[in-house]
Amino acid sequence: MQSYVKGTISDSQTENPIKGASVTILEISMQVNSDNEGRYEFDGVCKGIHNIVVSCKGYHSDTIQMLLNNMSKNIRSFE
Repeated sequence: MQSYVKGTISDSQTENPIKGASVTILEISMQVNSDNEGRYEFDGVCKGIHNIVVSCKGYHSDTIQMLLNNMSKNIRSFE
């Protein structure tokens, strides 16, 4: 079963959305950029443990490990 991962990227101090942040799932080499509202989404992600990296010019990169199971959606926001 495949899942999707979605969330938002925002500035931790101002809480403003961050446009154009790169979000990458390392294990499957999928990459998207956040939209004007800081939103991102991946479709068709297989269950398992995935490392997700978020980076954007002017900010520190952030990496999290996420376990995707049989649930159809997984939401993760970064600040």
